[in-house]
Amino acid sequence: MIGAAAYFGILVSSCFIGLLISKLTPQIVSYTVKTRGKRARREVRRKVKAGLYTRILILLLLVAIFANTGYTAYTEYSLNSKILYTFKAGVSGVNAVTDSWYKAVETIKSTPPGSLVISWWDYGYGISVLGERASAADGSTINNTQIGIIGLILLSNTSEQAAKLAKLLGAKSNTTFLMVIEGLFISDLGNETVIWPITGGGAIPGIVDWPKSIWMIRIGNSVVEELNNKGVNVSYIETEGFLYLYNFAGGVLAPQFNNPINTPLIYRIIVDAALYWASNTNKIARFCWFTGTTQPLDYSTRQRIQDTLRLNITTMINPGDISCTVERPLLGDTYLEPYAVIIEPFKNPETGEPLQANYMNYSGIIYSVIVIYRFTTIPGE
Repeated sequence: MIGAAAYFGILVSSCFIGLLISKLTPQIVSYTVKTRGKRARREVRRKVKAGLYTRILILLLLVAIFANTGYTAYTEYSLNSKILYTFKAGVSGVNAVTDSWYKAVETIKSTPPGSLVISWWDYGYGISVLGERASAADGSTINNTQIGIIGLILLSNTSEQAAKLAKLLGAKSNTTFLMVIEGLFISDLGNETVIWPITGGGAIPGIVDWPKSIWMIRIGNSVVEELNNKGVNVSYIETEGFLYLYNFAGGVLAPQFNNPINTPLIYRIIVDAALYWASNTNKIARFCWFTGTTQPLDYSTRQRIQDTLRLNITTMINPGDISCTVERPLLGDTYLEPYAVIIEPFKNPETGEPLQANYMNYSGIIYSVIVIYRFTTIPGE
């Protein structure tokens, strides 16, 4: 559409110029005839001939522009008709549709007026423009410190630490919300639900915020010294304390999802939300991940990860079994509570059927997950 619009603008301009020249040429000829007598005949023929060439050239240009415009419009339509915009895909890269983002926008609108929604900066415009609430950062935010604080909040080891950092962004209790977006594989076995992280798409499991946690770590760590100099007590995000190299599928960097209490908030909150959602639908749920023997990571692999991802990973886990958790890691938390947990299936855009998948001998569906938690307490408020 953009290309077609641009060419249409050129087309209009060309038509105007052609019309202008066609109007000017007879006036020049007429003027020459009236003022130069016999000599004018030869000059008129030259000018008429030149005007004819000009019109032919303009005609050829118009034909070329028409052809190019048609081809461009057809090409872009063919491409865009197969592209699903991120909002329709739950702000994920999945080639499917889901209602999760639209429901999240309505949920954000339902928060008290003047509320603040903290999320990774990608969703800032959607929060402020569509959700009509203040966002902590968006695409126009040039304050790296502000984005770094969001990264530190999402990678906090405790909800108390997250609440203290949220205060730096102007957070107030009960009107400040934390939003995290992900995708999960869910298998419904009747009265039991088995939930798994999605793997296979990159170095870190997940399809939305979890893979972005690499950037949250980098940007968050980049502002720690500045915050310390301002008197803010915050520590660097030490990835060797929670990320492991799991020895399967070519190597997957992940926390121990089966032990979420020891994972940073961005991972823990998704596990908590999934189990909370299942309990509200009267399901007995298990959030599962791999367990196995651990060993120190060899130097060359450590260095390769450091060079490519700038992450310090020291331990490898060789999966040998599956371990599941059934307890919510944020149940009864002092600082955070669920406000909304939106879990909607991804659907085939052509058939409307949910995306089916098989994982670890389970048959299930790929879901979009958007969680919005409320800060019930802000320390020192």
